[in-house]
Amino acid sequence: MKRPICKQVAQAGLRHDRDGLIRCRVCGCTDREPCAPPCSWAEGEADLCSTCAAAACVLVSWREGAHRPSWAALKREVDGEIACRSIRNKLDRLDAAARRADRRPYHGSAAEGNC
Repeated sequence: MKRPICKQVAQAGLRHDRDGLIRCRVCGCTDREPCAPPCSWAEGEADLCSTCAAAACVLVSWREGAHRPSWAALKREVDGEIACRSIRNKLDRLDAAARRADRRPYHGSAAEGNC
């Protein structure tokens, strides 16, 4: 994030961290603690990072193009993907532990299957 600290402190009405750095109004990142991969400030927005701006653009496009957009259904889908990734990671760790113990795993790698 490239913005002089002195300019950030002067902007009133924006969320700031304890050191006076502006926080993104969506995710709370700052110049010192950016998103991963590192973001920048969205053009024309004093308190919106490029990562959140890109996500907002995708969501607006989805809302305008979907047959019947449902925020609740989309949230369930996202939550399901997160849970699925978590299960896949756990299965992969079990598989790796079984291989380290020189035992044949009782399941295939979770990366082979789809959720």
